[in-house]
Amino acid sequence: MRTLESVRVVSLVALSLLASACGQGPDMVLDAGPVDANALDGTVQPDTSNGDCDQDGDGIDAVGCGGSDCDDQDAARFPGNPEVCDAADHDEDCDTDTYGQRDTDGDGSDDALCCNSQDNARVCGDDCDDADDAVHPNQSDTCGDGLDQDCDGETDEGGLLYLDLDHDGRGDPATGVNRTCSAGLVANGDDCNDDDPSIYAGPIPAPELCDGIDSNCSGDIEDVDGDGHVVPDATCGGGFPKDDCNDVVSSVHGGSSEVCDGYDSDCSGAGGPIAGEDDDGDGHAPPTAACGGGAPKDDCDDSMATLYGGAPELCDEVDNDCDSTTSELGRLCGPSSFCFAGQECRAQQLEEIETGDKHTCARLTELVLCWGYNGQPGDETATARMSPTPVPGLSDVVDLTAGPYHTCALLTGGTVSCWGWNQDGQLGDGTTTGRTSPTPVPGLSGVARLAAAQDYTCALLMDGTAVCWGDYPGGTNLSPAPVPGLSGVVELTAGQHHTCARMEDGTVRCWGIGGTLGNGTDVWEGSLSPTPVVGLSGVVELSAGALHTCALLDNGSVGCWGYNEYGSIGDGTVTIRLSPTQVPGLSGVVEVSAHGWDTCARFADGTARCWGESYGRNPTPVPGLNGAVELSTGGGHACARLADRTAGCWGRNDYGQLGDGTTTQRVSPTLVNGLN
Repeated sequence: MRTLESVRVVSLVALSLLASACGQGPDMVLDAGPVDANALDGTVQPDTSNGDCDQDGDGIDAVGCGGSDCDDQDAARFPGNPEVCDAADHDEDCDTDTYGQRDTDGDGSDDALCCNSQDNARVCGDDCDDADDAVHPNQSDTCGDGLDQDCDGETDEGGLLYLDLDHDGRGDPATGVNRTCSAGLVANGDDCNDDDPSIYAGPIPAPELCDGIDSNCSGDIEDVDGDGHVVPDATCGGGFPKDDCNDVVSSVHGGSSEVCDGYDSDCSGAGGPIAGEDDDGDGHAPPTAACGGGAPKDDCDDSMATLYGGAPELCDEVDNDCDSTTSELGRLCGPSSFCFAGQECRAQQLEEIETGDKHTCARLTELVLCWGYNGQPGDETATARMSPTPVPGLSDVVDLTAGPYHTCALLTGGTVSCWGWNQDGQLGDGTTTGRTSPTPVPGLSGVARLAAAQDYTCALLMDGTAVCWGDYPGGTNLSPAPVPGLSGVVELTAGQHHTCARMEDGTVRCWGIGGTLGNGTDVWEGSLSPTPVVGLSGVVELSAGALHTCALLDNGSVGCWGYNEYGSIGDGTVTIRLSPTQVPGLSGVVEVSAHGWDTCARFADGTARCWGESYGRNPTPVPGLNGAVELSTGGGHACARLADRTAGCWGRNDYGQLGDGTTTQRVSPTLVNGLN
């Protein structure tokens, strides 16, 4: 029952409109009878002087007797009697603030035929057509139909109207504005897609197809994962097949291939997780899984999420990476950290980096790591490695040297172990058998420094003499042999067909083929015994490439000599230099490194410049290199040890010699995996 105060609308207007619609005047008589004139005063009081206080017998005394019966001559009027919807203003409950409520069409507005009176005024419901839920005072007039939807006595005058761009009779809810009627405007603003006439809401919404589109604007999408399949109980028809057992994962639906993703992809079961594909949820399936594609089939234990192909070793004596070995010594177990005996993961610092032709090695606090060309990493295999790999069996290493295809390590006791190619005996083990792991050089001790070239290796002994083995300038031996006539040596460097020694007095002596000795003689005049390099003193470092040598002087300049076909001398020409030639524009150099046909120089500010086959005839800055504390030049690539103990490499990378896990060539330094 609704109170008059909440619906204070003068009903005479509504009744007049109704009367007009029915062709009757103000004195019309409705189905409920004529207007009760006495009811307009609210009460009808009988004569109670005779003591009869309940003349209508309704059990309630008249007001004149102190009771509350507003009409003691009408048994249907007394307090508490239910108010009835009528147009006769019959106040059944003696409360002029109420009238009978009726909302037949359920549109939230009371029937205009429900009336009552208050203070000589009549108040009624405001729904001028209680049989039509589209007609009530809160409705906007539909344009062009000649009907009064808002019960104000006028038609097509407008109101809250919406644009209907797709002409489906339903407007875009975002366009609702009070306006006058015109073409393209509608009173219904419940169209969730006003660009498509097949999509609309309303009392009779658009048919909902199984097409992933909310056709009836209900807010429900019947194909949540967008795979073109809907669940069997979807409330739609036609369109997509109803065979999706998991509408959250798009790869799961009827007819799908069974993918190795841990789900019942083809809906042969319930569509959820499926046993045998990825039980431990590590993104890897066991080799026996009955599926294809998706997760790789390299999980050797599908019950442990830490075991799968390529997983990091955890120093737990378990085959985490599924490579069929539990040997974890030297395996990466964290940033710059590696496995040691006793399941211990220890941090390591980078101490030295050394490059060969197509491989690179790094000396850490307690480990040696190598990467690159087949067999050069020294990890007991002939497999190329694109990331640092531990060299087993090495400890207490104090120095590394790399030839193009072999590497040697100097140990704390002055002994040496080598691995790699050995066709000329460059490993010094008395054979020509290649080695994929470190092999001791028999009978060699008291070594201070090492130098390696393509076919041979030399060792500087602590007494200032030198020995060499392999196919070296001056001899061929499978075991170390003394270099005659040489003493007082503080540094050795080895080229392809020549060797040079820096002496205690800062001079240099070389021996080998002509043109590489720096003695100013004809290119055809070689020497098998150490020969002084002319005009050179104050040398603090030497480095030899294939057929050239460079010396760093104590004034920070660099002088080079030898073959110059690829610009290896750095003087802007390709002219062979038979004696030392200063590299123009270089000063403040603190390190020089040569290999093959390239040379690089490091400056005190941590930058570097390079020249030769890979860079051009003049020193060229290495882009992006800062903080370098060591340089090593290889065969078309180079690496720098950085101040933060990381390493960056650049250049050729066809065998993974840059150590970044790829074979992509880099023009600027890229960080080495595991050392960053």
